[in-house]
Amino acid sequence: MNKTIGLKIRKIRIEHDMNQEEFSNIVGISEEDLSNFENNVSTIPIDILRKIVRIFNVDTNWLLMEEEAILQKNQKIGNVSNSTVIGANVIGNKINIHHPMSFEEMAEILENCNQHQKQINELMDTNKELHEQITGLIATVNKLTDTKG
Repeated sequence: MNKTIGLKIRKIRIEHDMNQEEFSNIVGISEEDLSNFENNVSTIPIDILRKIVRIFNVDTNWLLMEEEAILQKNQKIGNVSNSTVIGANVIGNKINIHHPMSFEEMAEILENCNQHQKQINELMDTNKELHEQITGLIATVNKLTDTKG
């Protein structure tokens, strides 16, 4: 987890002269959740990050990336709009930039993943039911075979 996101959330709140109660009410989260996010106890859900970016007009790259990664990325590819997230892996002094993706695209991909997971779960349940039915049929056939023999 990027340890600077919580600090940046706190910085945004303080720069807007808000206490945790005011900030959490605006963003639509509990004060406890905000405290956990600011202290990097919990991961901030993507929809909350989107709200913070939109409400406080925060640069997405600044919020999501480590400072060193931002500097390296800006040197390599230039600035990207606020509505774009760059997937990045930072290893030592190297950064691997992935395809730029908007929050909406990320949300759509996550929703598709959730739908696929639901379908997989349904198929697994169906498979389990079929397995139980087949096992029952085999047991019935074995009983019939044993009684005739």
